[in-house]
Amino acid sequence: MKNIVIVGSGGVGREVSLIIQQINMLEPTWNLLGYIDDNPANWGNVVNGYAVLGGTDSLIMMDEDTYVVIAISNYEAKKSIVAKLNNKFKFATIVHPNVWIHDYM
Repeated sequence: MKNIVIVGSGGVGREVSLIIQQINMLEPTWNLLGYIDDNPANWGNVVNGYAVLGGTDSLIMMDEDTYVVIAISNYEAKKSIVAKLNNKFKFATIVHPNVWIHDYM
């Protein structure tokens, strides 16, 4: 299984953790390590059974093979985090296993 962290422990992050769990029920794929959130008030909290590990600076301690999914709806905030991570990690695209994609896409 591949290690993954979710950047953002709000509503979008919680939804992504649920999708990861549903993917793993069909085929064990992801080892969800927890959430990354730059709000210090959230550090140490447990969200949907996973800990908020710290801010984006804490990613430095993680293995470079760790995947990152940015679960933040604000485009500017998301863009800022992508720039901060500076291609040091692999970005994951998480798609619910029951999504239907049109043949013409």
